[in-house]
Amino acid sequence: MLNTHLSSIKAQDIELGTIDIATFGANVDGMIIYKNTTGDAEFMSINCIINGLYKVIADYYPIVMGRPSIGKNGKGVIVVDPDNLCMPDIAELSVELPAEHFFETRNYKNGDMVKFFNLRKFFRESGISALPEATFSHDHSAAIVRLIRFKDSPYVVLYVSLPH
Repeated sequence: MLNTHLSSIKAQDIELGTIDIATFGANVDGMIIYKNTTGDAEFMSINCIINGLYKVIADYYPIVMGRPSIGKNGKGVIVVDPDNLCMPDIAELSVELPAEHFFETRNYKNGDMVKFFNLRKFFRESGISALPEATFSHDHSAAIVRLIRFKDSPYVVLYVSLPH
């Protein structure tokens, strides 16, 4: 099924605009926390994540699997070659602490209690000191995805790093 999605990617040179070149190397990173409220053993399986990512990339963002180059007109381009795709770096990580260990609740300005995931505490205590950032070079993945599972916890973190 994964190859079905990737096989739909067409060869193309995507010309970069001035803003693209000016922000080349800037990353868009994000962590999304999901809670398995149904107890489903297959919740957020790595194969489901990979399959979904490949479908979205193939259908809407093939540029993510391209490689930077200079076009025939001397302008910057991202070359998408179906025979030489820049595959995303996707991995599943495990943390030996429950996700709840990293949640904190604080009193916000207006008196509301706000629950948040303490990222500094996560990097300090989880055994994961940093998460990789995407680079858009000839040999590195332009997309980084980490699925982070926690011990005895219904929470899963999806971390994604993409270049601008």
